[in-house]
Amino acid sequence: MVRKDWDVYVFMRSMTKEKMAQNLRDAGCEEVTILAYFQAIESGDKKSAMRLIAAHREKLLEQFHKSCSCIDCLDYFVTQTEELSSR
Repeated sequence: MVRKDWDVYVFMRSMTKEKMAQNLRDAGCEEVTILAYFQAIESGDKKSAMRLIAAHREKLLEQFHKSCSCIDCLDYFVTQTEELSSR
């Protein structure tokens, strides 16, 4: 067994299904995604399970970038407002 596979095996053995589900909930996964993840894992389709997680991660990253853009807009607005106020 390769070290990476061993680490995954040890991690999976230490996590109960409920703890895993809670971790996915904490990460913002919807229940339908969590159920699909466990169905894929239980049917031996690890690639599909990982695709579900990767898709959720991508969605979170898109939300993060959108939030960063909104913050940049607000920072610009505040800077411009302060400059106008100081004139």
